[in-house]
Amino acid sequence: MHAGQVAAPLLSPEPILSAAAAFRGRMIDLDRSLVIEAGDLAGAYHALAKRLRRSGLLPGDRVVMGVGNGPLFITTLVAILEAGGAPLLVHADTPPAELQRTANRFGAKFIACDPQQHGKLRSASVRAVVLSRGDWACLGWAQMDERNPLFQGEYPSLPGVPLHPTSGTTGEPKIAARPGPCAVAEAQHYIESIGIEADDVILNLTPMNHAYAYGLCVIVSLLASPTLVSMRRFSPTLVHRAIAELGITVLPAVPVMLDMLLFGASDRLYDPSRRIFTAGAPLPARTARNFRQVCGSVVRPLYGSTETGVIAIAPGDHETDADCVGPPVNGVEVKTRASEGTNCREDFGRVYVRSSSMMAGYVARWGLDRSHLVNGWFTPGDLGQFDRLGELHLNGRETDVINVFGAKVVPSEVEEVLQMLPEVAEAKVYAGQSSGSQFVKAAIVAASPIDGAKIRAHCKKHLVYYKQPEAITLLDALPRTPTGKIIRERLP
Repeated sequence: MHAGQVAAPLLSPEPILSAAAAFRGRMIDLDRSLVIEAGDLAGAYHALAKRLRRSGLLPGDRVVMGVGNGPLFITTLVAILEAGGAPLLVHADTPPAELQRTANRFGAKFIACDPQQHGKLRSASVRAVVLSRGDWACLGWAQMDERNPLFQGEYPSLPGVPLHPTSGTTGEPKIAARPGPCAVAEAQHYIESIGIEADDVILNLTPMNHAYAYGLCVIVSLLASPTLVSMRRFSPTLVHRAIAELGITVLPAVPVMLDMLLFGASDRLYDPSRRIFTAGAPLPARTARNFRQVCGSVVRPLYGSTETGVIAIAPGDHETDADCVGPPVNGVEVKTRASEGTNCREDFGRVYVRSSSMMAGYVARWGLDRSHLVNGWFTPGDLGQFDRLGELHLNGRETDVINVFGAKVVPSEVEEVLQMLPEVAEAKVYAGQSSGSQFVKAAIVAASPIDGAKIRAHCKKHLVYYKQPEAITLLDALPRTPTGKIIRERLP
């Protein structure tokens, strides 16, 4: 066995499949007014797994999975795992060009998507069909051309292992392998720390492909059998209706969603017993204060990463500082260690995490790269310190990753897309600041005349919406030091 490889039992999908088989809850799709009982869900994913095998899916084949929130996401996930595939989870709104680029880059033989996407994939010279089982379990399914010179099929076979795109700690695109045991371990951390039971009703507002909703909504629901309520896109109107009609008890969100829910809320959100969580971006003190006044309950910041799963959750009995994410959850160890060259106060250090929900490693062409796990410890790239109550406070990151309302954008990926345009000589992508979040900015040096409209149209075709530059500036040259390093402070 290679030094970086992991023993086979750790890579088994069985914990997720066993949780799905034992699921006794129900799922409610608010967009389509569907109620899916446990038996319907099981019938759908068993039938879909058979269809996927007949379509050519073999154990270990990678599948780029861009499916929207709802029962279809969970059905597709479980069906791919049951068939032995390795789902690579991406945002449902990822355009066909980016789906294909991701499949080629990571050697994925298939693409699974919402059925409305399949026609666009077919028009792009990819073999695509719709697989259906009943009136709601309809899936777009496309097969890649492995003869394409861009197809990189030399990655290892990881049968039944969910794969998660991540920025890693270096700001470079990576794929984290998070097999069944670590996914279920994270769900157990949530269940024990929050106290989720079968009579709970969880409202899923954020994308299920993202580590936050994947752990707290998807895997927790399979394991604990609560009612899972979902919507494809966040809608305050649907949230207010769900709270009024369905008795929501657990509400994971991001800060901007909480601000939007307060408009016109009146007393419709009031319920001191409801557990409200936020992640993906710092929780502004104003948002926390306003939400507690309207809802009667404390908003609890949650901290985690794709590689580690959940790390810490703020307590629900008192409000915390804006940079506080609370104590480590049950089953997770956290320490901080000072590091040189970090731009933070002297009493902050790099955060290190050790947990049973840790990824198996990053997917490399030779196997699984575990070099970032030192004696089981991993650093998410954040800086922090503990206070006297044992609660963790964060003070930013050490990388250039852009945080767009909780969705992470790797600048080099956007730069690569921009440089596909022959008119672009150089491109530098970096973060801009707005209220409560960051946004993507691009400084471009043109090789020949080009305007912002063409650049934006190109980005819309090749990048999911949150990766598209919001501000584009054309420059004669990028500001550089004498050694050639770009001077960030002088970018517009």
